[in-house]
Amino acid sequence: MNNTLLLAATFALAVGTSYVVAQTASPTHPANTPPTQTPPPTDTPMSPRSNMPMTGPQSMTHPSSPPDFGELDPTGLGYITQQKAMSNQWLGAHFAGCDTNHNGQVTREEFMKCSAGPSQP
Repeated sequence: MNNTLLLAATFALAVGTSYVVAQTASPTHPANTPPTQTPPPTDTPMSPRSNMPMTGPQSMTHPSSPPDFGELDPTGLGYITQQKAMSNQWLGAHFAGCDTNHNGQVTREEFMKCSAGPSQP
């Protein structure tokens, strides 16, 4: 009887130990590994709205020609901020060159000089 009890206790201990080891061991099965993620490409930076279709008057303007200043300044402030300039493809590309005093705004005078200048493609 003692041998049977000792054998049962040893078996129970072995089963319990193997269960604990199986629970704490790191999984090696491919199904338990997380899927690999491919990072987004970094070679072509995109603006948040670059995939949106253009609408309004600027969509009809060829990107290589400057728009009408009044289209970009409909409220008549007399200047265009860089944020507003990004709504137009041409001025967005030429803003740094048009902002001759580097104050973050393109005035009507700066715009007229820039849009008539030889730097136009």
